[in-house]
Order: sequence, then C-alpha cells, then structure tokens
Amino acid sequence: MKPVRTQLYVCLANLALQMLEWMNVFQQTVEMLHSKPGGIQCILEFLKILPEEVTEGRKINLTEDELTQRTMELLEGSSALVLEYLSAYSSSSSKAIDDPLLMECIQSWLREIPILTLLNSP
Repeated sequence: MKPVRTQLYVCLANLALQMLEWMNVFQQTVEMLHSKPGGIQCILEFLKILPEEVTEGRKINLTEDELTQRTMELLEGSSALVLEYLSAYSSSSSKAIDDPLLMECIQSWLREIPILTLLNSP
C-alpha cells in the first residue's frame, strides 16, 4: 500500500507543479486532509515529496521561466507555512517529535528554509 500512496503523492506534486493556476497548494492540501483519519501522515508524506519532485522531477513540460516561477511559488512561497505546520505538529504530542517522517520532511525542506529560521524554531 505504501508504494501506491507514494506514487499518488508524486503525482500530486507533479500536478501542483504543472497547474500554474493552482495557488495555495500547501494550504489547500492541509485544509482538505488535516481533519481526516490519517490525514496528518498524508500531509507529512506529501511535504516530504514535494520539494524533491519540484527540484529534481524535470519531466515537466514547462518553459524555464514557468518552472522557475512555479518553483518559487511552491517552495519559497510555502516554506514559512511549512515550517509553522511542522513546528505545530512537533509540539502537538510527545509521540510527534519521534516521528521519523517529521525528520524526513525537515530534511526535504532544508534547502528552502533558511537555516537560522530553522534553528530558531521549536
């Protein structure tokens, strides 16, 4: 089941990259999944995959300018919100801080979140 879910997150990340008119990808994904059973894990898995697909998944049929703009919107534009979400999740329970997926998300976003901002976060 996990490989299927992973492929769905890859597809969602690629869709977000290609749909230039889809703004607020992170916020809408959180709104749709957060209150669902298993939704937080889905959000974390998607957050882990999104930066990887945006920066390395170059199978997309966009111009270089469109790709640059979309990368800025999806990653740089969402990095503060992502850090806020991950911080809130990490302090939500004692189990959350030990969640390996949380560390994988942080690792995926390291290039996008300034290191001082990350170090000053909870």
